[in-house]
Amino acid sequence: MGEATYYLKARFESAEAAQQSLPKIKEFLEQMAKAENDWQTLRGQKDRSVSELFAQLKTKYPNVFELLELAKLFEREGNGDISMNFLAGQLSSPAGDTDWEIWRNGAVIGFHGTVWHYANWEPLVQAIKRLGAQSANYVSDEYLNPYDEL
Repeated sequence: MGEATYYLKARFESAEAAQQSLPKIKEFLEQMAKAENDWQTLRGQKDRSVSELFAQLKTKYPNVFELLELAKLFEREGNGDISMNFLAGQLSSPAGDTDWEIWRNGAVIGFHGTVWHYANWEPLVQAIKRLGAQSANYVSDEYLNPYDEL
């Protein structure tokens, strides 16, 4: 499995709004990492249907599945995908990395960590906005060329 470092920065209405959102975001990212670990354990089990496995994860991590809108993804791509590959890159949380970091500076919250390469953090951006950010964006080091900075 390839990995890359992903970075996300979110802007809030005020420093106070960012401070109030910080523990919610940290908890969300930690739950997301646990959901990813459980997904890795469950995927490919042939004794249960994909629907049953997905429902088990959704029941255990309702906030993660709601904020990332994973039920919509399942409807589009999940039926019949016994390995649940449709979740690859969707549950890639920086909190799964032992060296991950989350910080707040005034009205800005940022975090980074090593996750599955080519992870899709667009649903995570939307989730962070649902948790109070006015704007958010991410970048991965797999898209950066250090020579551009010279």
